[in-house]
Amino acid sequence: MKRKYIWFFMLIFISLFVTGCAKNEEEGNDVKKNDIDNEVINIVLEYFQDQNTNQHNSVNEWKTASVKKIMVDETFKNFDQSYLGKEIFLVTKVDSVAAPLVFVDMERFEVIGIMPGE
Repeated sequence: MKRKYIWFFMLIFISLFVTGCAKNEEEGNDVKKNDIDNEVINIVLEYFQDQNTNQHNSVNEWKTASVKKIMVDETFKNFDQSYLGKEIFLVTKVDSVAAPLVFVDMERFEVIGIMPGE
């Protein structure tokens, strides 16, 4: 009977230990993701500032922009063919109807294209 209790408590302890380690790893990935998102958004802001576009005037809206990873495929007609099959960042304003879509190279961290909003 004692053995059953010992095995039961060992199983619970190991389960809690494994769950705790997995939680810490997820939190670490979130921090890295947020850092990269902020870096990509800053690249977009600098690009608009250098180009003197009217998008630079809405800096606060771009600071909360959405950053996603997408795969370039055949539907991207006006894209450099060297990006075909590669992942890039897609940046757009969260609460804006006619916001442009900004494409950022994941390796060089530079704007590689803009699709105007509607």
